[in-house]
Amino acid sequence: MKYFGVDLGSTAAKVATLNEKLEVLDLHLIENGASVQSVDKTLEYLAYSVDEEHFIISTGYGRKLITDRYGDSSEIICHAKGVKFLTPEARTIIDIGGQDIKIIELTGSGKVQNFHMNDKCAAGTGRFLEVMARLLGVEVSDLSNLAENSVNKLSISNICTVFAESEVISLLAKGHNKEDVARAVNESVSKRIASQLMRSNPQDRVIITGGASLNRNLVHQLSSFTGKDIMNSKYSQFTGAIGAAIIGIERSRD
Repeated sequence: MKYFGVDLGSTAAKVATLNEKLEVLDLHLIENGASVQSVDKTLEYLAYSVDEEHFIISTGYGRKLITDRYGDSSEIICHAKGVKFLTPEARTIIDIGGQDIKIIELTGSGKVQNFHMNDKCAAGTGRFLEVMARLLGVEVSDLSNLAENSVNKLSISNICTVFAESEVISLLAKGHNKEDVARAVNESVSKRIASQLMRSNPQDRVIITGGASLNRNLVHQLSSFTGKDIMNSKYSQFTGAIGAAIIGIERSRD
């Protein structure tokens, strides 16, 4: 029996395959997020991978695009399930999605006890990082390496994506190198997330999830601004998908 968790985010689709022993069999990333092309690719991947009895649960920004075919669950619950499985000691989750930032507080048993999100502005989200990386002529995954080689400190004062974009263009036009601008971008995002996190009075055991968790420099700056050791997992980008698959396992046993 295979259990598939599909996290159809706004910037990428993630698919996790688990078995009944809660072993991760496969992880698959599909770019382009909740687009028709991404949905088609996701369905093609599932059709190719489903070669035995299976159970599929979808979650994420675009889960309603495929939920008619499969069961679904909320991103909040899926991330809680995924974190409980991957890092059971965590009590606060920072999930940096393509369009929003979620702060999720967990009980000792891994249940959601509180959460809040910024769903009115893309500042500090994966989409913000994508826009800035494009201006720098690099992939989002390159931002960390660039920033770690920065020598001079710059700052980006605007949190609005549109105005921050103009600010980055201006910095580059003035001759500032990409490394320093990348560091300033990460600092801007980190400050935004730190402000939201500290308003929730987080517990000390904090973990970061979502694609932005792969940005080492961003995580380092976030830890510095909050004074907290931010935990990570090698499966952080797939936390929601893994949680969805676990929910599938639980539902199949009911």
